[in-house]
Amino acid sequence: MRPYIAILKDSFREAVASKLLIVVLIISTAPLLFMASFSLDSKPNNEIFEEDYRSWDDFLRKVEQDYKADGVNISKHLFSKFSPGFLELLTSYIEQEDAAEKLGMSEILRRSFKSEINKRFKDNDYYDKTVYKDVELSDKSKAILDQGLANISSEQKQHFHRRLLTDAYPYGFKDAEDDAMHLYFFSFDIWSDTSSKDDIAEMIVVWFVEYIVGVFAVFISIILTSWLIPRTFEAGAIDLLLSKPIHRGGLFIAKFLGGCSFILVVSIYLVTGTWIICGIRLGFWIPQILMSIPILLFLFMIYYSISALAGVIWRSTIVSIVITILFWALCFGMEIINGTCSGSLKQNTTHYIIEAEKSIIATTLDDKVVQLKGDEWRILLQGYALSVKDVSMITGPYYDTVNKRLILSYAGSLYSAESKNSWQFDLIAHMPMGGSGLIVSDKGDIICSSMMGLMKLRKKVLQIKNEDDIFERQNAFWEPSSDRSLMIRQVGSMIMNSDGEILAATGRDLILARLNEEGKYALKKKVAFEHNAKIIQLSDKYIITSNTGSIYIFDAELNVIEEKELEGKIFPRTLGLSFKKDMAYVLFENDSYWIYDGKNFTKPDFLQGEVNSILLGENNNYFVYDSTKTIRTDKAYKNSDNVSARLPAALNIMFFAFNIKTKFTGWEGTYRMLIKPIYFVLPKPGELSTTITHIMSFVKPESKEEEAAKNTARLRVNIWQPVWTSAIFMIFTLSLGCLYVNRKDY
Repeated sequence: MRPYIAILKDSFREAVASKLLIVVLIISTAPLLFMASFSLDSKPNNEIFEEDYRSWDDFLRKVEQDYKADGVNISKHLFSKFSPGFLELLTSYIEQEDAAEKLGMSEILRRSFKSEINKRFKDNDYYDKTVYKDVELSDKSKAILDQGLANISSEQKQHFHRRLLTDAYPYGFKDAEDDAMHLYFFSFDIWSDTSSKDDIAEMIVVWFVEYIVGVFAVFISIILTSWLIPRTFEAGAIDLLLSKPIHRGGLFIAKFLGGCSFILVVSIYLVTGTWIICGIRLGFWIPQILMSIPILLFLFMIYYSISALAGVIWRSTIVSIVITILFWALCFGMEIINGTCSGSLKQNTTHYIIEAEKSIIATTLDDKVVQLKGDEWRILLQGYALSVKDVSMITGPYYDTVNKRLILSYAGSLYSAESKNSWQFDLIAHMPMGGSGLIVSDKGDIICSSMMGLMKLRKKVLQIKNEDDIFERQNAFWEPSSDRSLMIRQVGSMIMNSDGEILAATGRDLILARLNEEGKYALKKKVAFEHNAKIIQLSDKYIITSNTGSIYIFDAELNVIEEKELEGKIFPRTLGLSFKKDMAYVLFENDSYWIYDGKNFTKPDFLQGEVNSILLGENNNYFVYDSTKTIRTDKAYKNSDNVSARLPAALNIMFFAFNIKTKFTGWEGTYRMLIKPIYFVLPKPGELSTTITHIMSFVKPESKEEEAAKNTARLRVNIWQPVWTSAIFMIFTLSLGCLYVNRKDY
């Protein structure tokens, strides 16, 4: 062992003697000075940010109604202060009748509005007491008014104007945060956001470590150390070393580790410098930053293993550098190709699936509604959002058993489809302001939540045939609730129980409403429940999921009977009932599912970890688990009191009477049979950014839901998978180098 340690020390001394270490440390000082030029400061929040939009469609609809109304109103007052170009665009939008053209103009308005309104917040005459007299101001807005607008600073006045926007359009914009963080480059204000100082500091540090240090420092070190192994195995130098009693493979590994010791010193300098600058300039002394030293060393070792192998084969510094750069390009190129292909396939993944009149209808993650026809999925409705999201924006579809039609809402509009028209969806109405939750009752009533309370669709709207009857469609809902507590801004889930009462989860409470003597919904009970929940009713119990991963069982009076964590803190993605409403199922983000019979939860053995959507139908049991495979049973569940006893009987026939469709053609076949295996074998330095982000996440989650969100993100992208796959590849590369050195005749 002593000879190899001596070789390792000699490698490091050689780098120091050649002044290489000093050069690298000087070069590495540049990104540290760059980072030191940034600083953070907090100011009153006086801007609209992208994340502040609650519902742009509802806001535009309100503006359109106000423009067509007589007299002075808030929308007219607000937009009278905007630039002529923006007002011309808004007028064109209001007068436009083509739906597709109107959608495109809406997106342009959305982008322009943010910059326009942020400028108007600086106007001293933004607030008009006469115009805002009917607006219910928030407590914080009232507190500012009580101080007197003449007695506050210009920044506080702009903050007040920002709050007025939410007060006037609560369904369109989220509440304004008190403060916003501003990022400065020297004295220039280059960026602002309402995120906390902790979040922004973490983002800056992760970006710096991932890109500046992780890319810049590693490649500079690769270039400057690429000569070490080729020079060692040159004629003359290698002869002297091999004259000693050492193993050739051990010599190769010792020289490799010598180069790694060099980057270790550089990593310590860079990361420690980052830690000190972060503490002095940003005010955070974050110990997790120091944990990135082994990550950066590991990144270097991946690339340096390729450089070392090329060095012993060609014994050329230039060739080693070129091969390493080509390898880096290959890894990131395969990552881009793999991400593009898998993302395209992911868009077709079913998210929610139901059975209607013997037809299988599903929604996908890219907001399409599709029907299973034989072995193919036929598109019924194509949403406008084309990017893959964690959750579909479509609410529904739900099957209306009375009118024999499917009902769903999307982008502020209500659609219906009937089997006699091949399930083609048609627009039937516009949702009310702030419309979110949707219920289709057993009596055929369509009810939604809104800023005006619980509202019911007018029956005659379903009979409208004239597509130009815009007034009826825009005023399709009626009967606002008489109780202000039911004026809900956002509903995560909503159901009607067997007694005709409505239970809704708002993210803060569970609200139970019932019809009063006037035939309007009034609050019956409210229970604190600060989770984004999904709800179903099974017999006399409510099953409610939360984003913490927990499953809650409530009784009819909204008392908690039981709480379970079936899959740890993994998000429950879908919660549903069997066709006969005698069983419930819970599908989690890790593609595993559980079934509940009213007494016990059971986890079937079949297809765990592969199910993207599940349906317990009338005569069949469908598991649709990606865009190319559909597994379907052709036998109904037997009547049994124990779900575990009846499941095997239904599942066993899958091996005899299921239909599996597998089709790998064209680019999809190339991806699955060639690109995906190659990508799996190669190291994944790009995915290591997820690992770095996880290690550098120094902000403690503020709630259980945020903690569960991080756990789910780690599940979707396994943070340690790129580490061990890259490690295996590096070991394999070094083994090839040892084998070549042992067989080479020097």
